[in-house]
Amino acid sequence: MNLFKAISFKLISALLFAALSAFVRQLGDVVPVGQLVFFRSACAIPPVLFIYAYRGEYTPTGSELLMLVSTGIFGGVAHIFLTESYRHATASVVAPFDYSSMLWALLLGCWVFGELPSALVYVGATIVAGAGLFVIWRERQLGLKRAREAEGPRRPEI
Repeated sequence: MNLFKAISFKLISALLFAALSAFVRQLGDVVPVGQLVFFRSACAIPPVLFIYAYRGEYTPTGSELLMLVSTGIFGGVAHIFLTESYRHATASVVAPFDYSSMLWALLLGCWVFGELPSALVYVGATIVAGAGLFVIWRERQLGLKRAREAEGPRRPEI
Protein backbone atom coordinates (compact mmCIF):
# COMPACT_ATOMS: atom_id res chain seq x y z
CA MET A 1 0.00 0.00 0.00
CA ASN A 2 2.88 2.41 0.69
CA LEU A 3 4.18 1.92 -2.87
CA PHE A 4 0.74 2.85 -4.21
CA LYS A 5 0.73 6.01 -2.09
CA ALA A 6 4.26 6.92 -3.18
CA ILE A 7 3.40 6.49 -6.86
CA SER A 8 0.14 8.41 -6.45
CA PHE A 9 1.85 11.31 -4.71
CA LYS A 10 4.61 11.39 -7.35
CA LEU A 11 2.11 11.41 -10.22
CA ILE A 12 0.15 14.23 -8.59
CA SER A 13 3.44 16.08 -8.03
CA ALA A 14 4.40 15.62 -11.69
CA LEU A 15 1.02 16.96 -12.82
CA LEU A 16 1.26 19.98 -10.54
CA PHE A 17 4.85 20.72 -11.60
CA ALA A 18 3.78 20.47 -15.25
CA ALA A 19 1.06 23.03 -14.58
CA LEU A 20 3.58 25.20 -12.71
CA SER A 21 5.96 25.03 -15.67
CA ALA A 22 3.22 26.06 -18.08
CA PHE A 23 2.14 28.97 -15.89
CA VAL A 24 5.72 30.13 -15.35
CA ARG A 25 6.33 30.02 -19.10
CA GLN A 26 3.25 32.13 -19.78
CA LEU A 27 3.84 34.63 -16.98
CA GLY A 28 7.64 34.73 -17.25
CA ASP A 29 7.59 37.24 -20.08
CA VAL A 30 5.39 39.74 -18.24
CA VAL A 31 5.82 39.24 -14.51
CA PRO A 32 9.21 39.91 -12.87
CA VAL A 33 10.99 36.81 -11.55
CA GLY A 34 10.93 38.05 -7.96
CA GLN A 35 7.16 38.38 -8.00
CA LEU A 36 6.68 34.92 -9.49
CA VAL A 37 8.85 33.34 -6.81
CA PHE A 38 7.22 35.39 -4.04
CA PHE A 39 3.67 34.43 -5.02
CA ARG A 40 4.61 30.79 -5.55
CA SER A 41 6.12 30.68 -2.07
CA ALA A 42 3.32 32.70 -0.48
CA CYS A 43 0.71 30.37 -1.95
CA ALA A 44 2.65 27.24 -0.95
CA ILE A 45 3.12 28.16 2.70
CA PRO A 46 -0.53 27.85 3.92
CA PRO A 47 -1.01 24.27 2.66
CA VAL A 48 2.36 23.24 4.12
CA LEU A 49 1.46 24.80 7.47
CA PHE A 50 -1.91 23.06 7.40
CA ILE A 51 -0.31 19.68 6.72
CA TYR A 52 2.28 20.28 9.43
CA ALA A 53 -0.41 21.33 11.90
CA TYR A 54 -2.45 18.26 10.97
CA ARG A 55 0.47 15.86 11.34
CA GLY A 56 2.61 18.04 13.62
CA GLU A 57 3.16 15.63 16.44
CA TYR A 58 6.92 16.00 15.90
CA THR A 59 9.07 19.01 16.74
CA PRO A 60 12.28 19.24 14.70
CA THR A 61 15.65 19.46 16.45
CA GLY A 62 17.98 22.41 15.84
CA SER A 63 19.92 20.67 13.06
CA GLU A 64 16.70 19.46 11.44
CA LEU A 65 15.29 22.98 11.58
CA LEU A 66 18.46 24.26 9.92
CA MET A 67 18.05 21.67 7.15
CA LEU A 68 14.39 22.66 6.72
CA VAL A 69 15.30 26.34 6.40
CA SER A 70 18.09 25.42 3.96
CA THR A 71 15.59 23.42 1.94
CA GLY A 72 13.38 26.50 1.67
CA ILE A 73 16.28 28.70 0.61
CA PHE A 74 17.55 26.18 -1.95
CA GLY A 75 14.02 25.75 -3.28
CA GLY A 76 13.52 29.49 -3.64
CA VAL A 77 16.82 29.99 -5.45
CA ALA A 78 16.10 26.94 -7.64
CA HIS A 79 12.73 28.42 -8.56
CA ILE A 80 14.37 31.70 -9.57
CA PHE A 81 16.67 29.80 -11.93
CA LEU A 82 13.76 27.69 -13.20
CA THR A 83 11.73 30.81 -13.95
CA GLU A 84 14.66 32.40 -15.77
CA SER A 85 15.21 29.26 -17.85
CA TYR A 86 11.57 29.24 -19.01
CA ARG A 87 11.89 32.91 -19.88
CA HIS A 88 14.71 32.17 -22.33
CA ALA A 89 13.57 28.88 -23.92
CA THR A 90 10.47 26.81 -24.57
CA ALA A 91 9.27 24.30 -22.02
CA SER A 92 10.06 21.40 -24.37
CA VAL A 93 13.72 22.44 -24.37
CA VAL A 94 14.00 23.25 -20.65
CA ALA A 95 11.95 20.41 -19.14
CA PRO A 96 14.33 17.56 -20.02
CA PHE A 97 17.01 19.24 -17.93
CA ASP A 98 14.77 18.67 -14.90
CA TYR A 99 15.79 15.04 -15.25
CA SER A 100 19.33 15.98 -14.24
CA SER A 101 17.90 16.38 -10.74
CA MET A 102 17.87 12.57 -10.57
CA LEU A 103 21.63 12.53 -11.09
CA TRP A 104 22.16 15.24 -8.47
CA ALA A 105 19.89 13.42 -6.00
CA LEU A 106 21.81 10.21 -6.59
CA LEU A 107 25.19 11.89 -6.09
CA LEU A 108 24.12 13.87 -3.02
CA GLY A 109 22.36 10.84 -1.55
CA CYS A 110 25.59 8.85 -1.85
CA TRP A 111 27.78 11.66 -0.55
CA VAL A 112 25.65 13.08 2.26
CA PHE A 113 23.62 10.08 3.41
CA GLY A 114 25.69 7.12 2.21
CA GLU A 115 22.72 5.74 0.22
CA LEU A 116 23.42 3.43 -2.68
CA PRO A 117 20.55 2.97 -5.14
CA SER A 118 19.46 -0.41 -6.45
CA ALA A 119 20.11 -1.58 -10.01
CA LEU A 120 16.53 -0.72 -10.97
CA VAL A 121 17.17 2.93 -10.10
CA TYR A 122 20.07 3.00 -12.55
CA VAL A 123 17.97 1.35 -15.27
CA GLY A 124 15.06 3.75 -14.76
CA ALA A 125 17.31 6.81 -14.60
CA THR A 126 19.00 5.75 -17.85
CA ILE A 127 15.63 5.36 -19.59
CA VAL A 128 14.36 8.73 -18.35
CA ALA A 129 17.61 10.55 -19.15
CA GLY A 130 17.71 8.94 -22.60
CA ALA A 131 14.14 10.06 -23.28
CA GLY A 132 15.03 13.60 -22.18
CA LEU A 133 18.07 13.67 -24.46
CA PHE A 134 15.94 12.37 -27.32
CA VAL A 135 13.45 15.22 -26.79
CA ILE A 136 16.29 17.76 -26.87
CA TRP A 137 17.71 16.21 -30.07
CA ARG A 138 14.26 16.04 -31.70
CA GLU A 139 13.43 19.66 -30.84
CA ARG A 140 16.74 20.74 -32.36
CA GLN A 141 16.00 18.79 -35.54
CA LEU A 142 12.53 20.34 -35.79
CA GLY A 143 14.00 23.80 -35.18
CA LEU A 144 16.54 23.31 -37.96
CA LYS A 145 13.78 22.09 -40.29
CA ARG A 146 11.63 25.15 -39.51
CA ALA A 147 14.60 27.44 -40.13
CA ARG A 148 15.27 25.82 -43.54
CA GLU A 149 11.60 26.11 -44.48
CA ALA A 150 11.56 29.79 -43.47
CA GLU A 151 14.54 30.48 -45.76
CA GLY A 152 12.66 29.15 -48.74
CA PRO A 153 14.08 27.14 -51.63
CA ARG A 154 17.77 27.51 -52.29
CA ARG A 155 19.01 28.80 -55.61
CA PRO A 156 21.59 26.72 -57.37
CA GLU A 157 25.04 28.27 -57.40
CA ILE A 158 26.50 28.96 -60.80
